[in-house]
Amino acid sequence: MFSGTLHNLRAKLNLRLAAVFSILFIASFLLLFGITYVMLSTSLHREDRETMGLKLLELWTQYRLGGIPKLQMELIVAGDIVGEDIVLIRVANPENGTLFVWVHGDWRSRNLEPLLGAAARAMGGIYNLRLNGKRHVLETASLRMTDGNILQIGMDVTSRAYLLSRIRITFAFGMIPLVVLSFLTGSFLAARSLRPIARLSSTARSIIDTGKIDARIPVRHSQPGGRDELDELVVLFNRMLERIEVLIRGMRDALDNVAHDLRTPMTRLRGSAEVALRSPDNPGGYREALEDCLEESEQIITMLNTLMDISEAETGAMKLNREQVALSSLVDDCVELYRYPAEEKEVVLESAVPADLYVDADKNRLRQALLNLMDNALKYTPSGGRIDITAQEKGEYTVLQVRDNGSGIEEGELEQIWNRLYRGRKHRSTPGLGLGLSLVKAIAAAHGGSVDVESSPGEGSTFSIILPRII
Repeated sequence: MFSGTLHNLRAKLNLRLAAVFSILFIASFLLLFGITYVMLSTSLHREDRETMGLKLLELWTQYRLGGIPKLQMELIVAGDIVGEDIVLIRVANPENGTLFVWVHGDWRSRNLEPLLGAAARAMGGIYNLRLNGKRHVLETASLRMTDGNILQIGMDVTSRAYLLSRIRITFAFGMIPLVVLSFLTGSFLAARSLRPIARLSSTARSIIDTGKIDARIPVRHSQPGGRDELDELVVLFNRMLERIEVLIRGMRDALDNVAHDLRTPMTRLRGSAEVALRSPDNPGGYREALEDCLEESEQIITMLNTLMDISEAETGAMKLNREQVALSSLVDDCVELYRYPAEEKEVVLESAVPADLYVDADKNRLRQALLNLMDNALKYTPSGGRIDITAQEKGEYTVLQVRDNGSGIEEGELEQIWNRLYRGRKHRSTPGLGLGLSLVKAIAAAHGGSVDVESSPGEGSTFSIILPRII
């Protein structure tokens, strides 16, 4: 269901992106065409108005020299004074009555009524005329002279109107393939850009259908510098799958280990109860069986409580009663608790912690973590060995270390020892739950710190609890 919804969303998103790309492309093209068209039309119109203004000035000069006769004489003798585009010259009285009219030779054979009517209707403007069945465009301009008469000229701008009309028609027909091309291009680019989403959808569908979480999405660019946001999403999704796979594998291993570690005490507990039931009228046997049952149940409760503490710390739910803890006092208390077991095993136990070194921590939880490290050190250090507990400030952190010269840890196990219920291959027979180091790591993380280990087989190990320093 999720994969189908994601697929449909991708398809709709593809169309939406293509539509947006097309709209932006068309809008940009329309804007560019509009600006170009307006600039061209304005330029042509301004050029024609300047030409008409110059012609009006020339005709007005002739009119001042001799009135209408002079103007008429100049038009007859030197007709080139007006040029080819000027098709009408008219002199009207203040009431707009025609006193003189001159029409270009090519226009004389046509129906002049619309032409003269257009000239008489206004002082200036653009008029569409049909002469001999064909549409012509006439633009007029007028000038009121000192004697009150009006000088008008008309210019044939049909070529200008035709040019602009052809541009509009060409644009209109050219828009159709451009719209199709922009939509196809947008679809192609959107599909190419959303290809990581399609792969993500396919991988999610495969995981849902098969339950195999080891599937991964191919990354287009192996180098981080060549990745875009969607490539980064794919990388993060793959990392998330890897993390989920590790967590699921860890859960399975933890459940297997819990089942295995619980089987032994539960079997012993049941065995003790069965032995007691087979021995009637034996109060001593009953008492011994009950003591064995209490011991085994105590081990089970300890295991479950430790697992709960680790879970609370890892999820941030562990309650911490923070205070300024003097590490020297805390270490001395822990050393005193293990002094006698160390002497029995003939292991030297020493500490060296500055008296003025403090950390902001839950004293009981920090003591619990330190005791776990000391217990492990004593457990794996042979007779004649040595355990040193030190603490010092390093930059922004305070480092509490437990160093021993015991059996050490194999290099391949250094990352696994922090996992719940993990037991090293060489120490599976050693008593313990395999939860101590997991609890140490969880407590350090709950305090905003971390843990570290350095070890060499046969030379010993150094475990570190790294906590933020009090500033």
